[in-house]
Amino acid sequence: MRKCLFGILTAAAMTPTSSVTAEKSSPLGVSGADWVWQSVYRQVRRAPTKEALLDAMDNLFRHSEVDGVEGISEQDYNLSTRLHSARHRGLYLSGHWFPYDLDGDLVVTRDEIEQVARYKALKSFAVDGVPITPTPEQLAKVQKKISETILLRLGQDAERFTMQDAIAASAEYEERKGNQPSKSDFVPLSLDRDGDARVSREEFGAAVLVAFGQLDSNGDDVIDKDEIAVAAAKVKQANAEMMKRRSEQRAEETYRAQLQACSLPRVTSDETLILISTNTHTGRALANIALDDGEETLVVAQVKIEPGKEKLAVAVTGLRGTVWRFSGAVDRLSHVIVGSPFSIGKREERVKIASGVTGVPDEKITFAQEPECLPYFTNLDEPRSKRSVRALTALTERAPDHVVSNATVGTISLPSLRIDNDAPFANAIPLTSEGPGAPLLRKFKKTFPGGVVNIDPAAVVTTGHAERRETLPRNAGFAQLLDQGVLKATGYDLTFQLGNTFITVQESDPNRKPPEDMPKDRIERFPSAFTILKKTRLPVGNCHQFAPKLTLAKGAPLPDFGACYPAIKIEDSGETLCKLHRGKCPK
Repeated sequence: MRKCLFGILTAAAMTPTSSVTAEKSSPLGVSGADWVWQSVYRQVRRAPTKEALLDAMDNLFRHSEVDGVEGISEQDYNLSTRLHSARHRGLYLSGHWFPYDLDGDLVVTRDEIEQVARYKALKSFAVDGVPITPTPEQLAKVQKKISETILLRLGQDAERFTMQDAIAASAEYEERKGNQPSKSDFVPLSLDRDGDARVSREEFGAAVLVAFGQLDSNGDDVIDKDEIAVAAAKVKQANAEMMKRRSEQRAEETYRAQLQACSLPRVTSDETLILISTNTHTGRALANIALDDGEETLVVAQVKIEPGKEKLAVAVTGLRGTVWRFSGAVDRLSHVIVGSPFSIGKREERVKIASGVTGVPDEKITFAQEPECLPYFTNLDEPRSKRSVRALTALTERAPDHVVSNATVGTISLPSLRIDNDAPFANAIPLTSEGPGAPLLRKFKKTFPGGVVNIDPAAVVTTGHAERRETLPRNAGFAQLLDQGVLKATGYDLTFQLGNTFITVQESDPNRKPPEDMPKDRIERFPSAFTILKKTRLPVGNCHQFAPKLTLAKGAPLPDFGACYPAIKIEDSGETLCKLHRGKCPK
C-alpha cells in the first residue's frame, strides 16, 4: 500500500498546486522544505536510489506519528514530549528517590537517606576487593559526602521528600540538562499545504520527492558521488549560515539580558542628546586622584558648555576611567549620563572602572549601572558604536542627535562639537625636575602633554569615593619618588626611532643595541628598574606586566597599594609580591 501511495505521489509532485500556503520557519530558522532537504541528504548515502530513499523517509515519518491518528499534528509532538518526560521521570525516581524510601510509604526522610548513605559508605571501603573496616571518622566523612550528593540530586536540603518533591526535582534536572525533545527532530508542521493543521503522508511525500529531485541533477533516480559532493558543499554553507544566525541570536539575547540591569533617565524631544566616547588608551592629561581605592589612571576630559537656551543631555563614556570636567553654561544641562568600562584582563577577573564628574550638580548625573548600559566605542563605523547608540536610545527613549568619537581626550565644546586637543588644562600641576627623575618626566610629558591636573576630591561626583594621591600617576610618580630619594634607579632602558618605529631595549641587553652610528641625542635613556628605600605609595597605573621592575630593599617597609600592584621582589625573604589587573605575574 505504501509503495502504491508513493507512486501516486511521484505524479502529484510534478503537478502545480494553487493552494500552497506561506512557508513557516522552524524554531531554528529552517523552513520545512529545507528540513526535508537536509533529512533526504542525510539518508542518500545509505539509500541512494529513489525507492530506497522513500522507504527510509517513511520510517522518519512514522517516528513523528505517535498519537495513532493518521498524519502528523501538534498533538503528536505534545504526546511525544509527555512520553519522553514520563520515561525520564521514571528513570529519575527509580535512581534517585525510590532507593531511599525504605519503608515504602512514598516519603523519603532524612533518616532514610542517612541509613542508605552509611550503607554505601561502609561498602566502599575495600583493598583489592577485600572489605576493610574503616575508622568512625573515615566512615562519617564518606557518609557525609554521599548524603550531600543524594540531597543535591533531590534538589533541596530538607527533612522529608514526597513523590511530588521528587517529580519537581526531576523536571528541574531535565530542564537544566537540556534533555527535552526538540521540534527539529519532528516532521515540520509547515509542510501542511491544505491548512488542516496536519501533515499527511501525501504532503510529506511530495516534499521528499521535490528534495530528491533537487539532489538528483541528472534525473536518473540515483544520487551518485558527484551529486552528493555538490550537496555536501551546500550543507557546509548552510551550517555556517546557521551557526552565524545562532551566534547573532545568542549575542542579541545576551544584550537584552544585560539591558535589564540598566536604568537611565528619559530624555524628552525638546532636549538635544549628545553621545561622546573617548577611545584613547592614554589621554592628554591625568588626574591626581583615585576613585574607589582603584589603581587605574584617570584621564581628564574637559567639556565646555556654550551659551544658549536649548537644554542639553550629554552621555559620556570611554575606554578608560575618566574625570569629566564640565564648565561654562552648565545650567543648560538637564542630564549627564556616565558610562564606565571594564578593566582589561581575564573576563572572570575584570572589575568596573569608576569615573567621575565635576562642575555639575549630582542630581543631574546618572552613572550607568553596567558597562554594557553605555558601551564605549573607538570609531563611528564599528559595531560597538551602533550598540552604544542602540542602548542609549532604548534606555532614554531618544536617539542621540549627535554622536562623537574623540580619539585624543582633550577639550570638546557643546553643542557645537568643536574639539580642541591643544587647549590647556586648568589647574595643571607644574612638572619640573633637575634630578634623577628628569628623563622619566620628559617621557611622561610626551605621552601626556597636558600633564597632571590637580582636582579637588570633594568636587568629584562619583559612585564611590575620591581621594587625592600625593604620589603622581604613572612615570610622573616614579620621577617624583626618584627626586625625593624614596627610590633608587637600578636599571635603564633605551628608546630610539628606526624609520617610523620606536624601539625600546634594556641597556644591559648585549644582543639589542641602538645602531652604532646613531647620534646620542636621538637615544633616550630613562630608568626602568627601581629599589624602594623608604615608605611610600606606589603611583597608580602600574597594575600590568609592563610596569617597572621593583625591589624592596632590606629593612625597608612595604609600600602602600590598593586592590592591585606590580611585581615587587622582597630582598629580605626572596619572595615576590604581585597582583595584576592585566597580564601575568612573573614566576
